[in-house]
Amino acid sequence: MLDRTRKSLLEDCYNTVCAIAASPHCDEFVIGYTHQPLRARGRAYWNALAVGYPHLVGLADKMSQADALWLEKHLQIMVKENREGEDSLKNYHPEKRLLAHSASTGGKKLAADARQSSVYMAWADSNIEPNYD
Repeated sequence: MLDRTRKSLLEDCYNTVCAIAASPHCDEFVIGYTHQPLRARGRAYWNALAVGYPHLVGLADKMSQADALWLEKHLQIMVKENREGEDSLKNYHPEKRLLAHSASTGGKKLAADARQSSVYMAWADSNIEPNYD
Protein backbone atom coordinates (compact mmCIF):
# COMPACT_ATOMS: atom_id res chain seq x y z
CA MET A 1 0.00 0.00 0.00
CA LEU A 2 1.29 3.44 -0.89
CA ASP A 3 1.45 6.08 1.78
CA ARG A 4 -0.20 9.40 0.95
CA THR A 5 3.08 11.26 0.30
CA ARG A 6 4.45 8.68 -2.14
CA LYS A 7 1.12 8.36 -3.93
CA SER A 8 0.81 12.13 -4.29
CA LEU A 9 4.38 12.47 -5.59
CA LEU A 10 3.88 9.60 -8.04
CA GLU A 11 0.63 11.12 -9.35
CA ASP A 12 2.18 14.61 -9.68
CA CYS A 13 5.19 13.26 -11.57
CA TYR A 14 3.01 11.08 -13.79
CA ASN A 15 0.82 14.08 -14.67
CA THR A 16 3.94 16.09 -15.54
CA VAL A 17 5.19 13.27 -17.78
CA CYS A 18 1.80 13.08 -19.51
CA ALA A 19 1.71 16.87 -20.08
CA ILE A 20 5.21 16.99 -21.59
CA ALA A 21 4.68 13.84 -23.65
CA ALA A 22 1.50 15.37 -25.11
CA SER A 23 3.44 18.37 -26.45
CA PRO A 24 4.13 18.46 -30.19
CA HIS A 25 7.74 19.14 -29.13
CA CYS A 26 8.16 15.69 -27.58
CA ASP A 27 9.04 13.15 -30.24
CA GLU A 28 10.27 10.43 -27.87
CA PHE A 29 11.10 10.29 -24.16
CA VAL A 30 12.65 8.31 -21.33
CA ILE A 31 12.34 8.38 -17.55
CA GLY A 32 15.47 7.85 -15.51
CA TYR A 33 17.33 8.00 -12.24
CA THR A 34 20.54 9.90 -11.53
CA HIS A 35 22.77 10.70 -8.59
CA GLN A 36 24.45 13.45 -10.64
CA PRO A 37 23.29 17.07 -10.46
CA LEU A 38 20.48 17.43 -13.01
CA ARG A 39 22.38 20.01 -15.07
CA ALA A 40 25.26 17.56 -15.46
CA ARG A 41 22.85 14.80 -16.46
CA GLY A 42 21.24 17.11 -19.02
CA ARG A 43 24.65 17.91 -20.52
CA ALA A 44 25.43 14.20 -20.75
CA TYR A 45 22.26 13.65 -22.78
CA TRP A 46 22.94 16.71 -24.92
CA ASN A 47 26.54 15.73 -25.66
CA ALA A 48 25.84 12.09 -26.46
CA LEU A 49 24.64 12.26 -30.04
CA ALA A 50 23.60 8.62 -29.92
CA VAL A 51 21.18 9.35 -27.10
CA GLY A 52 19.43 12.22 -28.84
CA TYR A 53 17.49 13.62 -25.88
CA PRO A 54 18.58 17.23 -25.49
CA HIS A 55 15.76 18.24 -23.12
CA LEU A 56 15.58 17.20 -19.50
CA VAL A 57 13.31 18.11 -16.61
CA GLY A 58 13.74 17.04 -13.01
CA LEU A 59 10.58 15.37 -11.78
CA ALA A 60 11.83 14.92 -8.21
CA ASP A 61 15.10 16.05 -6.66
CA LYS A 62 17.12 15.65 -3.46
CA MET A 63 15.70 12.22 -2.68
CA SER A 64 17.24 9.21 -1.01
CA GLN A 65 18.52 6.65 -3.48
CA ALA A 66 15.88 4.12 -2.41
CA ASP A 67 13.01 6.62 -2.82
CA ALA A 68 14.29 7.81 -6.21
CA LEU A 69 14.66 4.26 -7.54
CA TRP A 70 11.16 3.46 -6.28
CA LEU A 71 9.72 6.52 -8.05
CA GLU A 72 11.58 5.79 -11.30
CA LYS A 73 10.34 2.20 -11.30
CA HIS A 74 6.70 3.09 -10.67
CA LEU A 75 6.65 5.91 -13.21
CA GLN A 76 8.06 3.58 -15.85
CA ILE A 77 5.47 0.95 -14.99
CA MET A 78 2.63 3.50 -15.23
CA VAL A 79 3.88 4.78 -18.59
CA LYS A 80 4.31 1.28 -20.00
CA GLU A 81 0.90 0.12 -18.75
CA ASN A 82 -0.77 3.36 -19.91
CA ARG A 83 -4.04 2.45 -18.22
CA GLU A 84 -5.71 5.71 -19.20
CA GLY A 85 -4.94 5.10 -22.90
CA GLU A 86 -2.98 8.35 -23.32
CA ASP A 87 -1.80 8.62 -26.93
CA SER A 88 1.10 10.77 -25.80
CA LEU A 89 2.60 7.93 -23.77
CA LYS A 90 3.06 5.84 -26.89
CA ASN A 91 6.19 7.86 -27.69
CA TYR A 92 8.07 6.35 -24.73
CA HIS A 93 11.39 4.99 -26.00
CA PRO A 94 10.40 1.85 -27.98
CA GLU A 95 13.28 -0.35 -26.80
CA LYS A 96 12.83 0.64 -23.16
CA ARG A 97 9.10 -0.04 -23.43
CA LEU A 98 9.86 -3.69 -24.15
CA LEU A 99 12.29 -4.13 -21.23
CA ALA A 100 11.28 -5.11 -17.74
CA HIS A 101 12.27 -2.41 -15.27
CA SER A 102 15.59 -3.02 -13.57
CA ALA A 103 16.73 -0.49 -11.01
CA SER A 104 20.21 0.80 -11.72
CA THR A 105 22.23 3.11 -9.53
CA GLY A 106 24.83 3.60 -12.24
CA GLY A 107 27.22 1.62 -10.09
CA LYS A 108 27.17 4.07 -7.20
CA LYS A 109 25.72 3.10 -3.84
CA LEU A 110 24.89 6.15 -1.73
CA ALA A 111 24.53 6.38 2.03
CA ALA A 112 20.96 5.71 3.15
CA ASP A 113 20.59 9.28 4.43
CA ALA A 114 22.13 10.94 1.34
CA ARG A 115 19.61 13.18 -0.41
CA GLN A 116 21.28 13.59 -3.80
CA SER A 117 19.24 11.35 -6.09
CA SER A 118 16.82 12.59 -8.73
CA VAL A 119 14.25 11.24 -11.17
CA TYR A 120 14.02 12.95 -14.53
CA MET A 121 12.32 12.88 -17.90
CA ALA A 122 14.43 13.47 -21.00
CA TRP A 123 13.02 13.90 -24.49
CA ALA A 124 13.81 14.48 -28.11
CA ASP A 125 12.38 17.40 -30.06
CA SER A 126 13.10 17.70 -33.74
CA ASN A 127 11.77 21.29 -33.74
CA ILE A 128 14.07 23.07 -31.25
CA GLU A 129 17.77 23.04 -30.41
CA PRO A 130 18.42 24.03 -26.79
CA ASN A 131 21.43 26.05 -25.62
CA TYR A 132 23.18 24.70 -22.53
CA ASP A 133 25.96 27.28 -22.50
